[in-house]
Amino acid sequence: MRRSNAPADPGQALPLLARTLVGSSAMIVAVGAALQWQLKPQGPEALSWGAIALALLLPVVATLVRGEGLVAGQRREDAETQRARFGRRLVFFAINEGACVICAVAMMIAPSLLPAAAALFPLAVMAMNLPSTSR
Repeated sequence: MRRSNAPADPGQALPLLARTLVGSSAMIVAVGAALQWQLKPQGPEALSWGAIALALLLPVVATLVRGEGLVAGQRREDAETQRARFGRRLVFFAINEGACVICAVAMMIAPSLLPAAAALFPLAVMAMNLPSTSR
């Protein structure tokens, strides 16, 4: 049985999914920073630099996978085109969330807080590409 407030197609779920991924990414980075402050890790500094590099590279990869440029336009599409782009848009947000997770893990292992600053880039890219809830 289908709930009445459930979206009729996956494309209508994208705004909620995208906002959830942005919110969880920000929360993951905040938890990583809090644990870094609390645990005072002594791991290798190179791990931080690797996380920073990935945080700067993965949003570019995600943008290429999505194939719509850095900021996707808000345009009306027919249902078939919308379903075809849904998967790529979801992968775009998931790759950027992965960059945030990598930064959070690096903060829990290495003593630097620079990955937190680098995680702002994928977070900003996700925020700039939040889809509109209006149709």
